[in-house]
Amino acid sequence: MTSFQIKSTAAAVLAFVAVSAQADTVALPDFAFSSEAVTVNVTGVTLGTVNDSAGAFKTSLNGGASFLSYCIDLTQPAALYGSDSSYTRIAGGSYSFANSGAATNLSKLFTFAGSLVNSAPTSAAFQLAVWEIVYESPSNTYSMGSGRAVFGPGQGNATTIALADSWLSALGTTTATAPISILSSASSQDLVYGGATAPIPEPSTYALMIAGLGALGFVARRRSNKQA
Repeated sequence: MTSFQIKSTAAAVLAFVAVSAQADTVALPDFAFSSEAVTVNVTGVTLGTVNDSAGAFKTSLNGGASFLSYCIDLTQPAALYGSDSSYTRIAGGSYSFANSGAATNLSKLFTFAGSLVNSAPTSAAFQLAVWEIVYESPSNTYSMGSGRAVFGPGQGNATTIALADSWLSALGTTTATAPISILSSASSQDLVYGGATAPIPEPSTYALMIAGLGALGFVARRRSNKQA
Protein backbone atom coordinates (compact mmCIF):
# COMPACT_ATOMS: atom_id res chain seq x y z
CA MET A 1 0.00 0.00 0.00
CA THR A 2 1.44 3.39 -0.98
CA SER A 3 1.73 6.36 1.35
CA PHE A 4 -0.93 8.14 -0.70
CA GLN A 5 -3.34 5.22 -0.33
CA ILE A 6 -2.78 5.08 3.42
CA LYS A 7 -3.35 8.80 3.79
CA SER A 8 -6.52 8.56 1.70
CA THR A 9 -7.83 5.63 3.74
CA ALA A 10 -7.01 7.39 7.01
CA ALA A 11 -8.80 10.51 5.83
CA ALA A 12 -11.86 8.44 4.93
CA VAL A 13 -11.90 6.81 8.36
CA LEU A 14 -11.56 10.15 10.12
CA ALA A 15 -14.36 11.56 8.00
CA PHE A 16 -16.52 8.55 8.91
CA VAL A 17 -15.81 9.10 12.61
CA ALA A 18 -16.70 12.78 12.30
CA VAL A 19 -20.00 12.02 10.56
CA SER A 20 -20.88 9.32 13.10
CA ALA A 21 -20.23 11.77 15.94
CA GLN A 22 -22.76 14.24 14.56
CA ALA A 23 -26.23 14.52 16.04
CA ASP A 24 -28.98 12.23 14.78
CA THR A 25 -32.46 13.35 13.81
CA VAL A 26 -35.23 11.44 15.55
CA ALA A 27 -38.84 11.73 14.37
CA LEU A 28 -41.75 10.69 16.61
CA PRO A 29 -44.86 11.20 14.45
CA ASP A 30 -47.18 9.48 16.96
CA PHE A 31 -47.63 6.62 19.39
CA ALA A 32 -47.38 3.34 17.53
CA PHE A 33 -50.61 1.88 18.99
CA SER A 34 -52.04 4.87 20.93
CA SER A 35 -51.28 5.20 24.63
CA GLU A 36 -52.80 4.51 28.04
CA ALA A 37 -53.12 6.90 30.99
CA VAL A 38 -51.15 5.95 34.10
CA THR A 39 -50.20 7.54 37.40
CA VAL A 40 -46.49 7.84 38.10
CA ASN A 41 -44.63 8.46 41.36
CA VAL A 42 -40.84 8.11 41.44
CA THR A 43 -39.19 9.32 44.62
CA GLY A 44 -36.81 12.18 43.87
CA VAL A 45 -37.79 12.37 40.20
CA THR A 46 -41.49 13.22 39.89
CA LEU A 47 -43.21 15.85 42.02
CA GLY A 48 -45.54 13.46 43.80
CA THR A 49 -48.10 11.44 41.86
CA VAL A 50 -48.56 12.73 38.33
CA ASN A 51 -50.52 11.60 35.29
CA ASP A 52 -48.63 10.39 32.25
CA SER A 53 -49.14 8.48 29.01
CA ALA A 54 -47.58 5.07 28.44
CA GLY A 55 -46.99 3.51 25.03
CA ALA A 56 -44.43 2.78 22.35
CA PHE A 57 -43.39 5.64 20.09
CA LYS A 58 -43.44 5.20 16.33
CA THR A 59 -39.87 6.25 15.59
CA SER A 60 -37.57 6.91 12.67
CA LEU A 61 -33.88 7.72 12.77
CA ASN A 62 -32.36 10.03 10.15
CA GLY A 63 -35.32 9.39 7.84
CA GLY A 64 -34.94 5.61 7.95
CA ALA A 65 -37.47 2.84 8.45
CA SER A 66 -39.95 3.05 11.31
CA PHE A 67 -39.35 1.15 14.57
CA LEU A 68 -40.53 1.20 18.19
CA SER A 69 -38.83 3.15 20.95
CA TYR A 70 -39.70 3.79 24.59
CA CYS A 71 -39.18 6.70 26.95
CA ILE A 72 -36.54 6.30 29.65
CA ASP A 73 -36.54 9.90 30.83
CA LEU A 74 -39.49 11.24 32.84
CA THR A 75 -37.82 14.62 33.40
CA GLN A 76 -37.94 15.85 29.78
CA PRO A 77 -40.76 16.49 27.29
CA ALA A 78 -41.15 14.14 24.34
CA ALA A 79 -40.53 15.41 20.81
CA LEU A 80 -43.87 13.79 19.93
CA TYR A 81 -45.60 14.66 16.64
CA GLY A 82 -42.37 16.20 15.37
CA SER A 83 -38.63 15.67 15.15
CA ASP A 84 -35.52 16.61 17.08
CA SER A 85 -32.02 16.77 15.58
CA SER A 86 -30.17 16.92 18.90
CA TYR A 87 -30.07 13.16 19.53
CA THR A 88 -26.98 10.98 19.84
CA ARG A 89 -26.95 7.17 19.66
CA ILE A 90 -25.30 5.43 22.60
CA ALA A 91 -24.79 1.71 23.20
CA GLY A 92 -26.94 0.55 26.11
CA GLY A 93 -23.96 -0.51 28.19
CA SER A 94 -22.39 2.96 27.87
CA TYR A 95 -25.43 4.92 29.07
CA SER A 96 -25.45 6.28 32.64
CA PHE A 97 -28.56 4.79 34.25
CA ALA A 98 -29.52 5.66 37.83
CA ASN A 99 -30.13 1.93 38.36
CA SER A 100 -26.82 0.13 37.81
CA GLY A 101 -28.57 -3.02 36.59
CA ALA A 102 -30.83 -1.24 34.12
CA ALA A 103 -28.89 -1.94 30.91
CA THR A 104 -28.81 -5.70 31.51
CA ASN A 105 -32.43 -5.88 32.62
CA LEU A 106 -33.66 -3.76 29.71
CA SER A 107 -31.89 -6.21 27.40
CA LYS A 108 -33.67 -9.04 29.20
CA LEU A 109 -37.00 -7.23 28.79
CA PHE A 110 -36.47 -6.83 25.04
CA THR A 111 -35.35 -10.46 24.82
CA PHE A 112 -38.42 -11.79 26.63
CA ALA A 113 -41.21 -9.42 25.61
CA GLY A 114 -40.01 -7.19 22.76
CA SER A 115 -41.71 -9.35 20.13
CA LEU A 116 -44.96 -9.45 22.14
CA VAL A 117 -45.71 -5.75 21.68
CA ASN A 118 -48.50 -5.53 19.09
CA SER A 119 -51.25 -3.39 20.64
CA ALA A 120 -51.92 -0.39 22.88
CA PRO A 121 -52.11 -2.49 26.09
CA THR A 122 -48.94 -4.47 25.35
CA SER A 123 -46.96 -1.37 24.34
CA ALA A 124 -48.16 0.44 27.47
CA ALA A 125 -47.14 -2.54 29.62
CA PHE A 126 -43.70 -2.58 28.00
CA GLN A 127 -43.29 1.15 28.64
CA LEU A 128 -44.24 0.72 32.29
CA ALA A 129 -41.73 -2.11 32.66
CA VAL A 130 -39.02 0.09 31.11
CA TRP A 131 -39.72 2.88 33.60
CA GLU A 132 -39.72 0.43 36.51
CA ILE A 133 -36.33 -0.97 35.46
CA VAL A 134 -34.81 2.47 34.89
CA TYR A 135 -36.02 4.13 38.10
CA GLU A 136 -36.30 1.40 40.73
CA SER A 137 -33.58 1.13 43.37
CA PRO A 138 -31.10 -1.67 42.55
CA SER A 139 -31.79 -3.33 45.92
CA ASN A 140 -35.56 -3.52 45.38
CA THR A 141 -37.57 -6.19 43.61
CA TYR A 142 -39.23 -4.92 40.43
CA SER A 143 -42.89 -4.22 41.14
CA MET A 144 -45.39 -1.78 39.67
CA GLY A 145 -46.99 -1.02 43.02
CA SER A 146 -44.10 -0.71 45.47
CA GLY A 147 -40.55 0.55 45.88
CA ARG A 148 -38.93 3.79 44.73
CA ALA A 149 -40.88 3.75 41.46
CA VAL A 150 -44.65 3.26 41.72
CA PHE A 151 -46.95 3.13 38.69
CA GLY A 152 -50.63 3.00 39.52
CA PRO A 153 -53.43 2.17 37.08
CA GLY A 154 -55.37 4.84 35.30
CA GLN A 155 -58.99 4.18 34.50
CA GLY A 156 -59.47 0.69 33.10
CA ASN A 157 -55.85 -0.45 32.70
CA ALA A 158 -55.26 -2.68 35.73
CA THR A 159 -54.71 -5.53 33.24
CA THR A 160 -51.84 -3.57 31.67
CA ILE A 161 -50.22 -3.10 35.09
CA ALA A 162 -50.51 -6.84 35.76
CA LEU A 163 -48.96 -7.65 32.37
CA ALA A 164 -45.98 -5.38 33.09
CA ASP A 165 -45.53 -7.07 36.46
CA SER A 166 -45.60 -10.53 34.86
CA TRP A 167 -42.90 -9.55 32.34
CA LEU A 168 -40.74 -8.10 35.11
CA SER A 169 -41.11 -11.30 37.11
CA ALA A 170 -39.77 -13.28 34.14
CA LEU A 171 -36.49 -11.34 33.99
CA GLY A 172 -34.91 -13.47 36.70
CA THR A 173 -34.92 -16.51 34.41
CA THR A 174 -34.23 -14.66 31.14
CA THR A 175 -30.82 -14.43 29.51
CA ALA A 176 -30.03 -11.02 28.03
CA THR A 177 -29.46 -11.61 24.30
CA ALA A 178 -31.19 -8.61 22.67
CA PRO A 179 -28.86 -5.63 22.19
CA ILE A 180 -30.26 -2.26 23.21
CA SER A 181 -29.34 1.26 22.15
CA ILE A 182 -30.16 4.66 23.59
CA LEU A 183 -31.14 7.84 21.79
CA SER A 184 -29.97 10.61 24.11
CA SER A 185 -30.91 14.29 23.93
CA ALA A 186 -30.32 17.27 26.21
CA SER A 187 -33.71 18.78 25.38
CA SER A 188 -36.05 15.83 24.76
CA GLN A 189 -36.82 12.49 26.39
CA ASP A 190 -34.08 9.88 26.09
CA LEU A 191 -35.33 6.77 24.31
CA VAL A 192 -34.43 3.08 24.31
CA TYR A 193 -34.87 0.65 21.43
CA GLY A 194 -33.78 -2.89 20.70
CA GLY A 195 -32.19 -4.11 17.49
CA ALA A 196 -33.96 -1.66 15.19
CA THR A 197 -30.93 -0.16 13.44
CA ALA A 198 -27.31 -1.10 12.93
CA PRO A 199 -25.26 -0.50 16.08
CA ILE A 200 -22.74 2.32 16.17
CA PRO A 201 -19.12 1.14 16.67
CA GLU A 202 -17.77 1.90 20.11
CA PRO A 203 -15.08 4.63 20.40
CA SER A 204 -12.58 1.85 21.10
CA THR A 205 -13.36 0.42 17.65
CA TYR A 206 -12.49 3.73 16.01
CA ALA A 207 -9.28 3.88 18.03
CA LEU A 208 -8.26 0.42 16.84
CA MET A 209 -9.02 1.31 13.23
CA ILE A 210 -6.93 4.47 13.41
CA ALA A 211 -4.12 2.68 15.26
CA GLY A 212 -4.08 0.02 12.55
CA LEU A 213 -3.82 2.66 9.84
CA GLY A 214 -0.98 4.27 11.75
CA ALA A 215 0.88 0.95 11.82
CA LEU A 216 0.38 0.54 8.07
CA GLY A 217 1.77 4.03 7.55
CA PHE A 218 4.83 3.18 9.63
CA VAL A 219 5.50 0.03 7.61
CA ALA A 220 5.06 1.91 4.34
CA ARG A 221 7.53 4.60 5.42
CA ARG A 222 10.13 1.97 6.37
CA ARG A 223 9.75 0.31 2.94
CA SER A 224 10.05 3.68 1.24
CA ASN A 225 13.25 4.49 3.16
CA LYS A 226 14.79 1.11 2.25
CA GLN A 227 13.98 1.61 -1.44
CA ALA A 228 15.57 5.08 -1.35
